[in-house]
Amino acid sequence: MFKFLVGFLVFLAWTGWVRHVYVCEIKQLCQQSVFVDSTVGGAAVLRIGRQGEIMGGGEQFAFDLASDHAEFSNGNRDFLRRIGRYLKADPSLILKITGLYTPSERNVPAGMYENLGLSRAALIRDSLVGMFNVKSRRVRITAQMAPETDPEAATPPGQPLGFRLLKNTVLLRSSAGYEFADMTFAENNFKYGLLAFTPTLPFVIYADLRKSHLQAYPGRTVRIIAYAAKPGPAALNVAQARAEAVRKYLSRTKGINADMTTDFKVAGKNAPPGRALTVQVLGGL
Repeated sequence: MFKFLVGFLVFLAWTGWVRHVYVCEIKQLCQQSVFVDSTVGGAAVLRIGRQGEIMGGGEQFAFDLASDHAEFSNGNRDFLRRIGRYLKADPSLILKITGLYTPSERNVPAGMYENLGLSRAALIRDSLVGMFNVKSRRVRITAQMAPETDPEAATPPGQPLGFRLLKNTVLLRSSAGYEFADMTFAENNFKYGLLAFTPTLPFVIYADLRKSHLQAYPGRTVRIIAYAAKPGPAALNVAQARAEAVRKYLSRTKGINADMTTDFKVAGKNAPPGRALTVQVLGGL
């Protein structure tokens, strides 16, 4: 009877662990635990949603219209400090920052980035890295166009940034690392929407930075993915040719000597409008 009881308890413990792994690690349906910054007490609680959304913890970051510059308030700095401590408390987490921009800001120059949303997200990522010692490989940036709050009086997004914590144990266990998020570029990098690759200034700046980075880390490789706007052999042939054109530009024009592979695929239903190209860098530190 005693052996049966012990075996039954072990079985229950095992099934509980399996359920936790499936529900929390694979399905990502667990409520994240609340992390409290003891230096400022209960006011420092970060509220984390079931899908990892950071739903509270400070005032909004303020960007001017058509600008990627923000003056951080004390509340903004406290918010970033708490996120940094949260990440350090759980090495299996990465942070995804989504920068928003409005239709009226769509064509505003954003340095090396494709749009103001990415540039705004990059400012926060770089602040976490530079001010709060967060590893750059633990932060990913993306962008999204937000609806205009008042189309007749253009204004910046009322909530210009979104923050989400994600489990990424596979990435963190591997030796892969990225100083930039995988960069996505738009249709206007190809002449008249066709095959000829005519890089815009953001891509040229990105390629120059990537060349220096790859020289410092010679073990890394480059993956170039071009997207077809719709399924079908003709569209996929265009995407394949585009990926090869980008590879030749990086290799011949920019002199990047890293191993480069090309791929092509149909853009998903939720792909950002105009997305045509993604450049990834993979490899050991």
